[in-house]
Amino acid sequence: MSAITGRQIKVPGMDYAPTNEQGVVLLFGRLAPTLGFCVEHVQTHCPDCTARHRGKLCRIEFEYSASHYSYHRHPPDGADVIVCWENDWESRPRKYSHLEIIDLKKYAGALPRVFSSGCSVKANERDLESRYVEWNVPRNTQVGDLILIYRAMDKHAIHGNYILDSSGPCRYNSGMIAGNPNLPSKGPKTLMEAVRYFADADVCHAYMASLKWPDGIVKCPECGSADIGNIASRRMYQCKAKACRKQFSVKVGTIFEDSPLPLDKWFVAVWSITNAKNGISSCELARALGITQKSAWHLLHRVRTAMKTGTFEKFTGTCEADETYVGGKVENFSLAKRKKFRDGYPVGVKSVVQGIVHRGGRAFAKVVPDATTGSLRPNLLDAIERGSTLYTDMATPYQHMETEFYHWMIDHGQAYVDGVIHTNSVENFWSLFKRMLNGTYIHVDAAHLQRYLDEQVFRFDERKKNDAGRFATVMPGIVGRRLTWKALVGKS
Repeated sequence: MSAITGRQIKVPGMDYAPTNEQGVVLLFGRLAPTLGFCVEHVQTHCPDCTARHRGKLCRIEFEYSASHYSYHRHPPDGADVIVCWENDWESRPRKYSHLEIIDLKKYAGALPRVFSSGCSVKANERDLESRYVEWNVPRNTQVGDLILIYRAMDKHAIHGNYILDSSGPCRYNSGMIAGNPNLPSKGPKTLMEAVRYFADADVCHAYMASLKWPDGIVKCPECGSADIGNIASRRMYQCKAKACRKQFSVKVGTIFEDSPLPLDKWFVAVWSITNAKNGISSCELARALGITQKSAWHLLHRVRTAMKTGTFEKFTGTCEADETYVGGKVENFSLAKRKKFRDGYPVGVKSVVQGIVHRGGRAFAKVVPDATTGSLRPNLLDAIERGSTLYTDMATPYQHMETEFYHWMIDHGQAYVDGVIHTNSVENFWSLFKRMLNGTYIHVDAAHLQRYLDEQVFRFDERKKNDAGRFATVMPGIVGRRLTWKALVGKS
């Protein structure tokens, strides 16, 4: 089914008119708070929905043109309000005279352009929610456009048996915003585009809502109720449950919670840290956003919390393991610290980090107490599937592991590469990690080292994606995680 756009119109903020009832439903969803409507129930037969307006409950039927109400054979007493794009039914019969008609054309100023588009999907309705869908998105869409996506399975649906009038297999997703990384649309691709795109507070709010409630059902974080009212003027919600009545924003339940910074600054910060190859310092970010260094430091650690891998599948195939030490140079240590060295190994002075890299794939890094067998070997068994191929150096903790892996060791005192036997992949990871530490962050406290590791692991794992792809990958991780200032600095 080909993409459809309405005719060119001269409405402020809107280039194209809707061409069917789907577009009318979408516009009403955007205009409902402005018009004073609070939708309470939606159904697939007349009336299409019920809503509260001026304290009273009313029944609403959506039509592209008001006269279609009679054409679709809806009963005169089937609704109280007709919401349409154009009112062509001024001289309607007396039995329909009690119907209030709302002409959205009069109220459509300051809206994004609206497109309606078809999609071809399999018989299974779940396919519409997946990425295995052929979307017919108009080529002339731009950042900020609203895209109406619907599916049609028969000729009646294709030719206008509208989504809420038909009991047939139709799906409707409203409020889809171009630029959402989960949709095949033209979102920001560079930092400059991201700054411009997220400068609109409404776009930020809609983007966050799509992350927190992907099914479109807003729920109270306090009691879990889905009976929620919208406070459009403040971009907040309020639970309608009598025992709760809690007001909340899209920040609640995310790393952004309790932050006075607006979402546009947060999004730019997330974009910057995920795409800066060597990281970004708190001083630099503070200058860029116009905030204090202390706030920028807390902000960066919150984003690193979102970067942490939520689930970890075991590596299979060819893997490499190694450990490294993070701390100052030995020649800069005091005499007392130098005495703590034993056989050239920094016991109790530097932090020990264990790393595992799947060749050509992902990485795993973790701070461990020491470089002993008891500290290193359990992580290998947890991270690598038994029976995989493992390459390490000749360190004592890695010896005698032939019963778990196809284990090969290389003596760095003799050579660094022997055919396919080497640890260059994990050494490459250490090179990137230490370049970030030494070049950008200079000094890292041992208490926060794991979060810096999470940052580098995320950037390493997503290295094949572009800037927009890395941003889209990290954003779902902001939901369900928090890092307060007291937890960060270790205050009870």
